[in-house]
Amino acid sequence: MGVLRLKKMIFDLEKFEVELHFNYRKPVVLLFEPVRSDKTSRRFYFSLVAYVVSEMMCSNYVDFINIFEKERLKQIAFLDRELSGKGASGYNLDDQEERKIEELLKRRITRLWKEKLSNFVEPECFKFANRARIESEISEIGDMWSELFQRISKEKPNWVKFALDDPKINLTLDDIKLVYKNLLGTDAWEKFVNELFKKSKIKKIPKKPDHSEKKGVLINNENTFDDQNIYYRAGHENLITAFEAFISERTKQFIGRKFILSGLDNFLGNKENESGYFIIKGEPGIGKSAFVAWLVKKRRYIHHFNISLQSINKPKQFLNNICGQIIAKFRLKHLIWPNDADKDGAFLNQVLLEASKTLENEENIVIAIDALDEVDLSDMPHRANVLYLPSNLPPGVFIIATTRRKYDLHLNVTNFEVFDIEANSEANKRDARIYIEYRLDKEMMDRILEWNISVEQCVDTLLEKSETNFMYLRHVMPAVKKGQFKEGRLDELPKGLIAYYRSHWNQMRKINSEKFDQHYQPIICVLAAVEEAVTAKQISNFTGIDSLIIQDVIREWFEFLSHEFSENREPIYRLYHTAFKEFLQQEVDPGLKKYHRMIADYYLEL
Repeated sequence: MGVLRLKKMIFDLEKFEVELHFNYRKPVVLLFEPVRSDKTSRRFYFSLVAYVVSEMMCSNYVDFINIFEKERLKQIAFLDRELSGKGASGYNLDDQEERKIEELLKRRITRLWKEKLSNFVEPECFKFANRARIESEISEIGDMWSELFQRISKEKPNWVKFALDDPKINLTLDDIKLVYKNLLGTDAWEKFVNELFKKSKIKKIPKKPDHSEKKGVLINNENTFDDQNIYYRAGHENLITAFEAFISERTKQFIGRKFILSGLDNFLGNKENESGYFIIKGEPGIGKSAFVAWLVKKRRYIHHFNISLQSINKPKQFLNNICGQIIAKFRLKHLIWPNDADKDGAFLNQVLLEASKTLENEENIVIAIDALDEVDLSDMPHRANVLYLPSNLPPGVFIIATTRRKYDLHLNVTNFEVFDIEANSEANKRDARIYIEYRLDKEMMDRILEWNISVEQCVDTLLEKSETNFMYLRHVMPAVKKGQFKEGRLDELPKGLIAYYRSHWNQMRKINSEKFDQHYQPIICVLAAVEEAVTAKQISNFTGIDSLIIQDVIREWFEFLSHEFSENREPIYRLYHTAFKEFLQQEVDPGLKKYHRMIADYYLEL
């Protein structure tokens, strides 16, 4: 039968099980459920390994990671508290007690990684679903298992790796799966942690304040806002809840962008930059939002996404969200939310300064803000900075922000660097080429064969026609696979994103002009006119079109829409990208006035 090889690993986050799949034997299942006599937590041991795997997935590399980096240690402490009841996250403890518990946790993790988790023959951290079936091979499998748990050195026990790339293992990240319910990969991990956080019974309970003479909104026991502002909830264990769906959508098939990351890290690591702004500029669809979403997902930065399609683009929303995250993350002593906190930048300046004073050694605070060009400036003073951002940031505070290239940015600051993502730069072309090649699946290869062209010709043409715009590629490659370019000629592809929108719009109208005018156009244009994601029933109310027809149209135009879920798990829809909305406003119905009126008429008739 040959040499036994590990082919695949599956981490089931719901069952706390690891499945080891091999080349010629049935899978081996490791159970991390605690037994009655077990006073430790096998579930925590499982979550520690899964967390390291998820961090490697975020970076797209099998490599050593520093698990004692501040934010990672907080995440691990949270897992320890929730899964083994150790109280390691330091709730209701003073700083000295918390540091003592953190040191104990560090020593415990170090022992776990190399000494306990790696022990396969006489395991303490798990049990086998059926040991008798693997008894004859337990030593061979155990050798492979133990090699997975590597550290850089005894001097740096905090740097660990789940060594899929070890010669005895020889797997890639594609061969390992994180599974939670119906989700995979980092999405599965985030959902797992989010649900743990929601179920958490141990909350930070501040002393009851005497607010008989105080005014303002009391921040609740989770260091978040009152129920009226529940959308902006963010806790220090999990900073990505508020924009979870958006981040998940934007980071699907994220590839490359090392040249942007290198520019950012050089700016953050420059000793001459005590603080400052890193402004990323680029054309619509070039991947600015995807890069920021990936940063937040990987590095857990404090963040805010301006999304005009959902009317999340007001300075008030930004100030409430960012100030809340800073207070929660750094445990600032703000029990009362000032009434004027979202009226100007004063409260933001205050919490930034307070958070800055908590930093130690070379720590810093990084805040990621996407799409400054989508901010609604109508209620802001003419001379004010966009979103009331400070002209001078406190020491250790850095802000990453994105905007379109030709946008007149209302931002007067002292220390900043602009990073322009040039579409025709070699680095951007290289990333676009990698993106195309990554999506050349069987269906796409079949279409290339039908067109009687080489793969290289196809890739080169897509690069040229797309103008290295990722939003173009996101739309056009699925359209090619579906056979929407029927003549099968490379010159049939439109050049540029707006040209593609125009081509697709006209093509859909030609197929059935009556159906297009009666159903497609009103439904899509209403989705462009609404200020938030809406249900099929709401679209039906606005347009008078039957809900079943609306569902058919949604399926037809799925590539152009973002599909999310409301709080009661009902599907809701909006346009995926503002560039498509701008096309509709400019070339289909100026200002979408007809469809704004359609929505207004519905509410007036209620």
